[in-house]
Amino acid sequence: MNKNISLILIFIAIIFGVWFMFLRGNQVTIQNNVSVQNLNTITQLSDEIVGRWQSVEDPAYTVEYKADGTVRDFNNEQEILQEKWVIDGNVDKKYGEMAKYKHLQITSEGNLFDYAIVELSSDKLLLNYLSHGNMLEYKRIK
Repeated sequence: MNKNISLILIFIAIIFGVWFMFLRGNQVTIQNNVSVQNLNTITQLSDEIVGRWQSVEDPAYTVEYKADGTVRDFNNEQEILQEKWVIDGNVDKKYGEMAKYKHLQITSEGNLFDYAIVELSSDKLLLNYLSHGNMLEYKRIK
């Protein structure tokens, strides 16, 4: 009888161990996936956005965020525009649900363009263009 109880306890311990390792593995994956929720400081977001991104909707269009605060737009590898960018805190509350996201502002030829950073990972950038409400999706290429 004691052998049976011991075997049952060992079996339960093995099942619990496998279950725990499975969950722990998923947590590591989630922690390694950089997201807006994980990147809670402006500096972390600014560091992560730096690089070249290709539009998912229009693969000929790419944008490159540089660490010096410049952003360059390309169409078919030809530079079409150079602007300035800054992440300066949360989106204004007037944008409702978007206010929970960080604010990306691009200045181009004296005009301001406001975006909510909805998702930012090592390979994906999802922005909401606040004045129109449309989503812009990019994949990292550099």
